[in-house]
Amino acid sequence: MAGTTRIDGQRLWTGLRVTGWSAAAVLLMLPLVAMRLEVPGVVWTLSDFLVMGALLGTCGLVLELATRMSDNLAYRLAMTVAVAASF
Repeated sequence: MAGTTRIDGQRLWTGLRVTGWSAAAVLLMLPLVAMRLEVPGVVWTLSDFLVMGALLGTCGLVLELATRMSDNLAYRLAMTVAVAASF
């Protein structure tokens, strides 16, 4: 079928999903590391981490659901751009 993204079954998308969720976790950990290194101007509270975690989690879940709706690579890329722009 033309336009599908199935390369080696689910293996490719599983790797991309792990990479995406890992990137979200790294983004959430950056302020924590900056606070431990006492970077001026970086003072987050627990509520800041919770709000950012909810924001990243919601964007990740929306992207997961949107990409499962179609095997079309163009659709998946467009949804990724849309979710990133809304973030």
